[in-house]
Amino acid sequence: MNSHKNARLTAHGRYLLVQRIAQQGLKSAAHSLGVSG
Repeated sequence: MNSHKNARLTAHGRYLLVQRIAQQGLKSAAHSLGVSG
């Protein structure tokens, strides 16, 4: 998968985000990965 140079999340990062959303909720998970939620 190609990601542009300014992409905040890679495929693996998106996987981690989904896992953390399921465990922590959207705002906490997004904050922990440095993206807005």
